[in-house]
Amino acid sequence: MNLRKILISISILLAITVIALGSFTRLTHAGLGCPDWPGCYGHATVAQIKTETISNLNIDTTKAWTEMVHRYFAGSLALLVLVISFINFYNKKNIKTSILLICTIIFQALLGMWTVTWKLLPTVVMGHLLGGFLTLSLLWFLLLDSEKFKFQYNIPKNTKILSFIALITISLQIMLGGWTSSNYAALPCLDFPTCNNHLFPNIELMKNFFTAFNPFHTIGPNYDGGLLDYSSRVLIQLVHRFGAYINLIIILAIVISNYANKNYSKLNALLLSLLILQITLGILNVKLFLPVFVAVSHTTIGVLLLLVIIALNYFNLSKKVNLTQ
Repeated sequence: MNLRKILISISILLAITVIALGSFTRLTHAGLGCPDWPGCYGHATVAQIKTETISNLNIDTTKAWTEMVHRYFAGSLALLVLVISFINFYNKKNIKTSILLICTIIFQALLGMWTVTWKLLPTVVMGHLLGGFLTLSLLWFLLLDSEKFKFQYNIPKNTKILSFIALITISLQIMLGGWTSSNYAALPCLDFPTCNNHLFPNIELMKNFFTAFNPFHTIGPNYDGGLLDYSSRVLIQLVHRFGAYINLIIILAIVISNYANKNYSKLNALLLSLLILQITLGILNVKLFLPVFVAVSHTTIGVLLLLVIIALNYFNLSKKVNLTQ
């Protein structure tokens, strides 16, 4: 494995770690552990903050360290992406993807700053999460594209269509997950599969749709803990669950469609395993009142599901793929 592939592989692991750390930061209410950016109370590390300052401002050093560690990992990822992009430019490979990666990283840095300075504005928080997923997806594409596959068999048309639909629905589900998290709508329902005796949103709840999914929140208020009313959070949670049901059906359809294709046997097994694990973690989030480890795992498995679907679409469209290798 050459240096470029090693760096891309490391960056993928780092990107997954950054997303997981972002989830942990969110779940432990540490997003405003440092109210300034990029430092923490004007310092590069929490350790540099004077004891009297910590006492006078009542600083929670645990939350501050949580936020700063997340920033350190994100900064390391940004530097690594720049190195990979430079190597790509030098070797004249994946130029467009590299440019998009750099633009994404720059915008991610801005979103990271706005997340703090705009006090966890839900639209910015969700955008920051999506930017992390996009960064990871682009790096994953670079790794897939660096492999030397050979195209040896025809892929059924229905598999291609289902895989593309799954990519869209999972991307939308990630957006819903980000919106659920940023509006603290993970636990307005304490039952499953129903939510306060509702399986799907009813007409009364749908009246809150434009409130629940309004992306134009006011800049200024502190959104830590969420400002939406209870009914709006219930609606967000129900829509998120409805999206999960749709993804369940589509992914099962892919597995069934590919069942007879031996080239997809390992990929099918992985896809089905991740799906079962993700559903289990989602149910446990409700039944156990959102424990941090389970919630972070739910986000991480969602990441892996996306990567598998991206790989499936890549295999379906590429002319150099041989899954038997």
